[in-house]
Amino acid sequence: MSKSIRSMIPLTLSAFALLWTLNAVRAAPVGPVVSTGVGSPIVIAVTAPDSQRPQIASANAITHAVWVDAGWIVHSRNTGLSWTAPISVAIGDDLALTADSNGVPHLAFTALISGTLNVYHMRYSANAWSAPLQVSDGLANTSAPDIAAAPDNSLSIVWSQGVSKQLHLARSTNGGQTWPDLAPIFAANGSAPEIAIGSDNMTHVAWQDDTAVPFRIKHTQRLTGTWSLIDVLSDETASSFSPDVAADGNEAHIVWQQSSAIRYTHGTNLNFAAPITHSTGTASAPTIAAITANSLATAWDAGVTITLRVNTSGVWGNPLTLGVNAAGAGQPTLTAGPNGAVYGAFTWGAVGSRDIAFSVYTQDAPPNLPAPPILLAPPNGIITTANSIELQWQSGGGTVVGYNVDVDGAVITTSNTTSITQLALGVHSWRVRAYNGSGYSAWAAPWTIEVSSTLPAPGTPILIAPANGAVTAANALDLMWQIGAGGTPTGYNVDVNGSIITATNPMSAAVLSPGMYTWTVRAFNGTGYSVWATVWSCKVLQPRLFLPLVTR
Repeated sequence: MSKSIRSMIPLTLSAFALLWTLNAVRAAPVGPVVSTGVGSPIVIAVTAPDSQRPQIASANAITHAVWVDAGWIVHSRNTGLSWTAPISVAIGDDLALTADSNGVPHLAFTALISGTLNVYHMRYSANAWSAPLQVSDGLANTSAPDIAAAPDNSLSIVWSQGVSKQLHLARSTNGGQTWPDLAPIFAANGSAPEIAIGSDNMTHVAWQDDTAVPFRIKHTQRLTGTWSLIDVLSDETASSFSPDVAADGNEAHIVWQQSSAIRYTHGTNLNFAAPITHSTGTASAPTIAAITANSLATAWDAGVTITLRVNTSGVWGNPLTLGVNAAGAGQPTLTAGPNGAVYGAFTWGAVGSRDIAFSVYTQDAPPNLPAPPILLAPPNGIITTANSIELQWQSGGGTVVGYNVDVDGAVITTSNTTSITQLALGVHSWRVRAYNGSGYSAWAAPWTIEVSSTLPAPGTPILIAPANGAVTAANALDLMWQIGAGGTPTGYNVDVNGSIITATNPMSAAVLSPGMYTWTVRAFNGTGYSVWATVWSCKVLQPRLFLPLVTR
């Protein structure tokens, strides 16, 4: 880089930081970072552009937040009194943030330079960010890096690279100054890799294998040397997306999205528990964090609500509301705060004018009553020609002695989490509650089943990815959806900006030039067509130049 170009960079960044400051002073005052129970969300800063993809980390009584705004990565921190005015860090995307045991924040991200998306690392020290350092080898485009700090303060970054979506991992033992240990993870291919390192220094990597349909969630681990055999965690009833992983002691805890629900499992190596449905209602964008030595927290996007669940000593508590905004709330991220507190950040407001909100949860004593059960199967609203139906559910948390199962007002008692019932033609409702020596939980929200003599037309598909309002620099996109209630489809009509194609699987590859797009899907079979799904939109950006840059 020439000296004249270098001399322009501080001026450009300073002007951008001033713009942030002018916007930030319009924000409401921010109080101390303390809370009892679930706190009210506060907006870190009110800014004119659309803010998205927040990441958060906390250490040494300082909380750091980064996010993307108009192509820039920006940073704000809170020392317990207020959030600082955001400052620009670099131009980039696909953020991941962690803090080492010394309280130093480390940032991984992707940036486009000379036609290739590479992975970069920066660290925050002495109230300033280091210059970006290229970590990936530059041989092919990369995506979705994630970063973790080990107990020995070594750093690891994992990402997906190239057309084959090969996963790579780089490791640094000197605070990110150099990354000499860089290699692919054998036989690991896919997207959205996530990394966590336990107190035993075991490195866990989970990812979405989208190289074949249905997409599956996979896991591998290593202490030193070679990686373990790859374990498939999700089932194949539907594609699985967006995993996240946390390490608690010597176990990995993994969440992902499947069929508009959040699934959860835990384990190590090839020994993982059977996945459970972790959410109620429609859910997406799950995240998980280890809070203390015996507690975890998960959160997800429930539409206009960020829902939180906390696990203490192996028992999941009731779903809680971390934040709700009628205009929209999404993309949650969690980190551990002091004294067992859970810190969360998420987008706040309508797509196109979102800010970043911050909220705190402090744990209360667990109640004596069990939590409401979580209904699993058959799916709510299913239409079937079978009369013998197996109802399935799982504990919502707490000590459970047994369950009451209510089908059309007739209640039976069982100690199992399944019940077979015979149903006549027509629409039926069912619900479940749990009980123990202290009393009964609330009833789970009822689900319906319709028994029909003929197979109906398929139900409306459920759009999954890319997320509604997504903004991306990639022009090759996979449009994906789930089967809706109703009869089994034989095919789908996919409408992109009014141009319709037919697909036989619940996904369609599209190559899009820069611009705004709308898309929707309907299903069909021999009986007829479903209703079109609600139209979603996405935006494909023009490539951007990235400055400054330091290469290895």
